[in-house]
Amino acid sequence: MTIASDYNLCPICGHTPGFCRSARCAGSASPEELRKSERRAQLKQLRASIERELEQLDD
Repeated sequence: MTIASDYNLCPICGHTPGFCRSARCAGSASPEELRKSERRAQLKQLRASIERELEQLDD
């Protein structure tokens, strides 16, 4: 699986910088939106880490 960092994409929403949908990148975020964006990014990183581990176990 390819993750956002492989293509230098936004780690929050996965879009190319400048076309990012995340509240943090858009620059007009409430504290709650920022918190949700940060949590979403953390969970995406965790998912990628888990998927890499699973692929290693399959090898």
